[in-house]
Amino acid sequence: MLNLLQAEFYKLMKKKFFIVIFLFNILSLFYALGMKFHWKVVSVNTKDLSLFIYLTIMWKLQIMLGIPLIYLFYTASNMLSSEIINGQILLEITKVASRKRLLIAKFLTMVLSSLIYFINFFFCSIIIYLTFVWKSGYGVKNLLYPFELGKSLALTSLCDLLFIITLIAVATIFSISKPAFTSAILTFTIYFVLKILSYIDTIDFLLPGYFSLVSNAKMNLFTISCQLVICSIVLFLCLKIAIIHFNKKNF
Repeated sequence: MLNLLQAEFYKLMKKKFFIVIFLFNILSLFYALGMKFHWKVVSVNTKDLSLFIYLTIMWKLQIMLGIPLIYLFYTASNMLSSEIINGQILLEITKVASRKRLLIAKFLTMVLSSLIYFINFFFCSIIIYLTFVWKSGYGVKNLLYPFELGKSLALTSLCDLLFIITLIAVATIFSISKPAFTSAILTFTIYFVLKILSYIDTIDFLLPGYFSLVSNAKMNLFTISCQLVICSIVLFLCLKIAIIHFNKKNF
């Protein structure tokens, strides 16, 4: 399995994947520079912008814009669909001798890549905040203020990451029979449908990705537990369906 993961990571490196996810930090840098140099195009409604508030705003903007999500969905889809289309998958199946192992390796590669994107975003945003915002007129001296927001940000962001991984599993299902771009669009369509359904107050907390979809999500033990259970179940079912579908696929 380790050799398979190394091979898949090498393919991502050749496709400049890690350079692209690093470039997603431009949004955070743009806002920080705008606050530092008082650009009119950057609108900030508070003078007490703590590190946690800044990270929360930047992370929610990433999710709301959807560009990183589409890119992750496309990359996950392309890992499988492109190799099916050009026939390379036959060679890989022959070497691995297990379709299930091959599919899981590709999915785990995207899980780890999503984690790298997640860590990279927060690490770079922290550096950007300390460099441009902290000593400006918007920053606050106490980096841990408010501490409760920091804990909330950590928990909701991890739930967001689990939701993204779940959608990557959905993209994997589509990619078995459809081109990468189509799979990415279909996956994002599901995300959009969930976003629309999230406006229904009575069921919003039961939707996968509740914290990503609802701007004023209620942060408590119940909603966190619901999200962990729901996303885990959906993720398991998606992987199960993907494996069955992949095993039945004629190459």
